[in-house]
Amino acid sequence: MTHENYKEYIDLVVKTRVNEASKQMEWVKEGIEFVVDTKIFSMLSYEDVIKRACGMAEITVEAMKRITIPKDDSKTMKMFW
Repeated sequence: MTHENYKEYIDLVVKTRVNEASKQMEWVKEGIEFVVDTKIFSMLSYEDVIKRACGMAEITVEAMKRITIPKDDSKTMKMFW
């Protein structure tokens, strides 16, 4: 790099950094497309995609109660809930 070509050098560095993970990102995209019909993404917000991929950020006691089948009606179970 010289003073005369520093702009070209900066442009090439930026281009390299922006594209350095492009192959890996293509593999991630292929993996997602294998599992999910990606046409659905046009109908979802990014919040909806996060909820579907990761689940709810906060789990309420009511939600836990709905999916729990108590084995008994013991004092311990009553205290737990």
